[in-house]
Amino acid sequence: MKRPSSILLAAMLAGASLMASLPAAPATAQTANEIERARELARVGDVEPIRRLIAEGRLAPATRHLLEARLHAVELKDGEAVAALNRYFAAGDSDPLRLREAHEIGAGTAFAAGRYADAARHGAEVLARPAGLAASQLDDMQRLTELARILAVAPPQRLEGKTAGSTATSRDKVGLARTKLASGGATEETVIDTGANLSVASASAAKRMGLRMLEGASAVGNSVGGAADVKVGIADKVEVAGATLRNVVFLVLDDAALEFPVSGGYRIDTITGFPVLRALGRLTFGPGDTLTVGAAPAVDAKGSALRMVVNQPYVMARLGAAEHPLLLDTGANLSILKPRFAAAHPDLTAVNSGKTRKRAGAGGAEEVSVAHYAKLPSVIGGEAIDLTNVSVEVAAKPEPDQDFGVLGNDILKLFGSFTIDFDRMTFEVTPK
Repeated sequence: MKRPSSILLAAMLAGASLMASLPAAPATAQTANEIERARELARVGDVEPIRRLIAEGRLAPATRHLLEARLHAVELKDGEAVAALNRYFAAGDSDPLRLREAHEIGAGTAFAAGRYADAARHGAEVLARPAGLAASQLDDMQRLTELARILAVAPPQRLEGKTAGSTATSRDKVGLARTKLASGGATEETVIDTGANLSVASASAAKRMGLRMLEGASAVGNSVGGAADVKVGIADKVEVAGATLRNVVFLVLDDAALEFPVSGGYRIDTITGFPVLRALGRLTFGPGDTLTVGAAPAVDAKGSALRMVVNQPYVMARLGAAEHPLLLDTGANLSILKPRFAAAHPDLTAVNSGKTRKRAGAGGAEEVSVAHYAKLPSVIGGEAIDLTNVSVEVAAKPEPDQDFGVLGNDILKLFGSFTIDFDRMTFEVTPK
């Protein structure tokens, strides 16, 4: 998709209703436009417009339940998201677009939580209502549904015991963090990739690790709109970052699909993706070449909110005068802002040098035109920092569901350490 190690699909999850006691005001054209804008932004991690609409109490019940579900999903509150969806379905809404959206949220929620049979069921409902969906959205949902069907027979992943401690990391030739992963008597170097929806193994690594292969095959998207064939394997036991996990899912690709066009050659044999990282709870990268896993401190630290879109984490970062979600991607060596960001900030002048930037993914690469912002005052993880020469992709308009940008290692390394806390849904940094 967006860079070498994130080669996975990106698709679009009980408690009382947030404003159930307030009567819904009649819908207006302005309200409809606000709702559509809020939905669009939630798909890329920004739920503040949804939160405001719910608080204002102007929504019809079916719409309110859907927006509540999307809000809870992005905040990684699985139970609340499912409860909101159940309220929506119980309301008997017959609007086909809202029904499709509800199943889309359900598919993403279930997939992120490892409820793959539910994800496949909801995904099939989305695919049965394709009218109006962009080709990329259909492709993403098709891939999610195919993978969910394959994984529906797999036992759930589980973490054995409590997790705490530190392990050594190293930086490879493109600057990605790697550590050791042990499975099936083999020890592999693994890229720690917050941008990977699932863990990944090359075919040769899968054989060394003794993965149990499941029936069926699918495909994963790459950054140039193509796809690479993929099979699915299960590791009975994985030891990584001081933790032991059972029944870990790996997407298995041909070795050649994990080789990338870097001078002198570059290959990845295993990637540790979101389901494992989420199970670890709280991860601190640094200071230095260390990864520390453990419980959060008793006192809340300042930081930025963390949001989830299916299996991909987004950090709410202030860039210039506004806050936007950026895909937190430890598998990206370079950060990049997208045309959606440029369109939202006509006040910021980007210098177009006429240069291009290579985007690589499993199965291919392409050149895209880029410009840059010479200076961008920012707040990331609670720390103020002036970013310089920040790249932005040049395009006529944002593509459907395109996010605001990627927060990669070139910016992350400007801090002494950074912490991803999936329990508190926060992102924290310390200065160098």
